[in-house]
Parts: sequence; C-alpha cells; structure tokens
Amino acid sequence: MTQFKRFLYVFLFTFSVSLPLPAGADQTSTASPPRFSAAPRVRAYDAAARARFDRAEADTQAALDDLLATAVTSYYDNEYAESYRAFQAFPEDFLTAELLYFYADAALKTSDYDTAVRTCRRLLNLDARLHRVRLDLALAHFNQGEEAAARRALEGIDREGLPPRLQERLAQLESALRRPRDGKRDVDLYLSQYVQWDSNINVLPSDDEIISPEGRVFRFTGSSGKQEGWRSETLARIRARYAPGLDNGLRWEAEGLLYNVDHFDSGAYDSLLWRVTAGPSWTNGRLSASLPLTYGMRLLDDSRLYDLYGATPELTCSWNRRFRINGTFSYLHKAYAEGGDGRDKQIRGYEIEPIFYYNKAWDYVGLSLAWVENRAESSRFSNDTFRISASTSRRFGRGYRAYLRYTHRFRRDEDPHPGWTGDREDDEDSLYVSLVKQFSNPFFVGVNLYWGHAESNTDIFDYERVICGAGVGFRF
Repeated sequence: MTQFKRFLYVFLFTFSVSLPLPAGADQTSTASPPRFSAAPRVRAYDAAARARFDRAEADTQAALDDLLATAVTSYYDNEYAESYRAFQAFPEDFLTAELLYFYADAALKTSDYDTAVRTCRRLLNLDARLHRVRLDLALAHFNQGEEAAARRALEGIDREGLPPRLQERLAQLESALRRPRDGKRDVDLYLSQYVQWDSNINVLPSDDEIISPEGRVFRFTGSSGKQEGWRSETLARIRARYAPGLDNGLRWEAEGLLYNVDHFDSGAYDSLLWRVTAGPSWTNGRLSASLPLTYGMRLLDDSRLYDLYGATPELTCSWNRRFRINGTFSYLHKAYAEGGDGRDKQIRGYEIEPIFYYNKAWDYVGLSLAWVENRAESSRFSNDTFRISASTSRRFGRGYRAYLRYTHRFRRDEDPHPGWTGDREDDEDSLYVSLVKQFSNPFFVGVNLYWGHAESNTDIFDYERVICGAGVGFRF
C-alpha cells in the first residue's frame, strides 16, 4: 500500500468520526465510524478517485502525498489560504468526496466563491443530503451578492444534520437573507515600496506604460544622454466595489492609484502620477462589461505636467473556465499645464487581449494587441503607436508568484518637429520580470527587473535602459 493510500485511509477513518452524519446517512452500524456520506454514488466516486491515483506514476504519487498532507494539515490548523493553494495544485479527480469538501470550504474561506460554488454543486450532484455542503453553497452565493441563489441552495436543508457551530452560521445567514439588503461593499488595498537601480534616469517623458502584476504604472522612455543612479518607487492603490441589493449582476467600482518615483541623487526627473477611475460594471453569464470614467494628473519635477480625463469602456467574454477575451476602447483628453503650443491631444486606444488559464491555480498566458492614436492640436505632436505584448503569470512553491511580460512597440509621428530631418519612427523592445513571495499575512517581498531598448531615426530617442530592485508591501 502506498504512503498516499495509508495516509488517506487513516485520515478518513480517524477524522471522519468528528463529522456528524448528514440526515439520512447510515447510522445503524457500530462496527465502523460515521462516514462523510453513505450514498452509493459517493462510495463509487471515492473508489474511482483512488483508482485514478493508483494508476499514476510512483514519482507523481510521492509528490502528491506531500501536497495532500500540506492541504489537510493546513485546513485543520485553520490556515485556509495555505490549504487552498495546496488543493489547487492537487488533481481534483484524485480527491475523494470528503477531501473535495475541504477544498470547497477552504475556497469559501479565502473568498474564491466561484470555485466554492462549482465544487459544492459537484458534491451535491453526488448526494443532495450533504447539508454542510449545501450551507457552504448558500454562503458562497450570498457573498457573490446572489441572494436568490443563496435562498434556493438553502431549500430543504436539515438544521439538525449540522453541528452546533454550523447551525449558528445557518441562523446568521437566514437572518441576513430576511433583512432588506442595501448592498454589498468590498474594498482592496495595495501598497508597495521598492528601491531600484536605474541605468538611465535622465530620460524624456513619454505617454507609454507597462503593466505589472501590481497594477498599471507609467514610466519614461527616450534619452537625452545617460545618467545612472538609485531611486525609490512607490505604488499605492485602493479599489472599492459596491453591489446594490439586486440580483442582476450590476456593480459600481472605483479605483484610486498613486505612483511616485524619487531619485536619490537628483530630483530633476522625479515623477508623480495620481488617477481616479469610477463607473458601473455588469456581469451576465459569460459576458461582462464596464464603463469607467477616469481623471488623473501627472507631475514632473514637482511641476504639473498634464491632466488626463475620459472614458475606458471594457468588454470581456469568457468562453469557458480557461479562456477569455478582453476588449478595451479608451477615449481620453490630455491637457498640458503650459498650453498654447498645440500639445493638447485626444487619445483613442483599441486593445484586444485573449487570456488562457492553463491550470487550476489560475496561472495564465496572455497576448495583447493595441493600437493608440494621439491626435494633438498641432500635427507635429500627433503620432500612432502599435503595441504587441505577451505575458505570463505562474504560482509555485509556498506563496511564490513569477510574472513576465515582453512588449514590442512601434511608433510613428505624423509630422516632423522643427529641425528634424524626417518623420520620427521608433522601434522599442522591453522585458519586465518580477518575483513576489506572499506570506500568510498581508505582507509580501519582491524583486523586479525592467530592460528596454529603442532604436529611432531621431537619435535623441535611441536608448538602452535597465531598472532593477527589491521591495516590500502588503495587500488585503
């Protein structure tokens, strides 16, 4: 008998005695402890799960032994985030019904309500009398703002089939469902502080941006010489979501972002960007749409550079659990503080990004295609940009996440500036890599690296740049 089977059988025998039987389960036998479920379909499901494991390679079985031990031990130690991550990495078809319930409960406690709903429904299809599972399903629906679905999940639940602590939770949920609901509020906060070395700090400002796992941040490109030095990078972001007391998929979302770069040796190129975005979003099945309005300001060397405001509607189509396509249209107006020279412009952007989630941990690969038109009052400040980016995110180990993004950008200006020999054309390649270690509490540590290289027919925009550093932060 393999180590996994020994662990599994001992675990099911030892711990199942602490789980009260659902109503209708077999309680007449005194020769064996109570089971998670005595339903024939559950017994058949468990036997098939063990058979699938037995057919796996010996090395695979050994690796899964340790993974399952982590998942179960963490679950009973109330370390639900750690348990949830371990269950995510475990093949779901190898889990018995009882272990599948632990996975669903850990997902519920770590706010992955989609996984909790899906897994609970799978269990109830095996045995509709699993009342603790029915309660978890109702709680997941309630936390999603789907009160009607929560009420349906509670239909026929047997209060006496639950242990006292779950009876209390059921009473709290029933009380909440009886109260008039004025809406559900949710707030996320992120803050990071990095110290970085920059190989080329004296650069000309540009409107481009890179996208990191921590959020959308603006940067500089171009060069008028080369000066290296140390800098600090601060990113703060708060997101708030509000779902009205209607079961129609409508939400209101808002985000505030602050991105600041300070150079230790010189303040000539210090930059501050703040931005507020707010608007409604709507989800119905596979489709979701949002219509956020944006207002922001950018400062360079403590002086206001420009204001930015407009709308960025977005449409997302999820073909299935693993594949979705995001489409974004942006219409923004950029007003410079020192106007009158024709730099104020209208910005129209079009982006499409298919994303493929290739495992149960929601690791993904994505490909982004974007076209941006900058139309200034004076044509010499107008340009078109085409951008193609490939990105991937991968979780591994205990709380580690790696992110990589490669971008190629081509820019062509409409008319030459005075003194230029011709229309400006840029080709730029860049690579962004980050590695973050998330602890069980909200804190994390990380390292990142940015490399950029540009070639232009206008010499002052040729550049090579490396930015690398380490930092700390928290999110909750």
